[in-house]
Amino acid sequence: MRLALSILLFLSISVSYAQYEKLLIQGDKSFEKMELNGALLKYLKAYEDTATQLVVKKLASTYYLLGEWEKAEEWYFRVFTYTTQTPQDYLDYITCLAYLKKEAKALEFLGYLKEYFPDYKIPDAFEFWLNQRFYAPCIPDKTKDAKISYCVDIDISRSVDTLNKKVKFYWEFDDGTKQAGLRFKKCFKTPGNHKIKLTSVDSSLGHARTSDTTLTVSFIEEANFRVNGNHTVGDLVNFYAFNLKEHPDYYAMAWEISDGTLHFKEAFVHRFYRPATFKITLHIFGKNSNEEIYQIACLTQNWSIKRGS
Repeated sequence: MRLALSILLFLSISVSYAQYEKLLIQGDKSFEKMELNGALLKYLKAYEDTATQLVVKKLASTYYLLGEWEKAEEWYFRVFTYTTQTPQDYLDYITCLAYLKKEAKALEFLGYLKEYFPDYKIPDAFEFWLNQRFYAPCIPDKTKDAKISYCVDIDISRSVDTLNKKVKFYWEFDDGTKQAGLRFKKCFKTPGNHKIKLTSVDSSLGHARTSDTTLTVSFIEEANFRVNGNHTVGDLVNFYAFNLKEHPDYYAMAWEISDGTLHFKEAFVHRFYRPATFKITLHIFGKNSNEEIYQIACLTQNWSIKRGS
């Protein structure tokens, strides 16, 4: 009897599992029948079957993709209770908790991820995104004041005797700013030709020497992103980011889609599984001279998805 029940449940679950993505793309919520009126949990307690564990994970990820965060959290709890977890399970669960604004629990499971998978490399931008979501929400209007600058690296250290501490170097720029030193980054408000005056002062001789030069700064485009593809449930959509690394402080990036998706590369493809208008946010993170991580800018765009014919 026990064996017969096992086979029956296995077949029921396998059939539902095979139809999972088709049902999801079609928007047919009959995938919820995979819960088997609670029999699945009872079965899990008696038998730790691999196929059944896959169904539990699929149910968690299904609710996740549908943006039903409470249901997703419920099934991720079962993932962590009855199945063998992977680092990706942790990342998805933490993301789900972040959308539910459960900060303490999200940080708790982030700690578990680091403890149980010490060799797993968590994407840098994931932790920045998590911190930003709780403490510094994206305000897209800030991007108006966060344009990529026209910057150059100035370095004369190979042209002078760096061991001679009696000689100091002072710079004056045509925008009125001044700078001292051998190496630094200078950002201008506009591209083109900029005049620079360099003064070297030798304290041992008591005199200064001045030279003028003109520097041409190349044009650098503003950071942006593009989304290409059909606006239909289940179809592939392409995402591209441009010019992010041109910012002098650039360190990492994170795509956030309001269906719960996170990506940390400049380009990727994605499917949407329900009709809605989704908010797409590209977070650009920088690291300043004090090694502090901050959000340079966040760029946003809406993408509408409709049901196919």
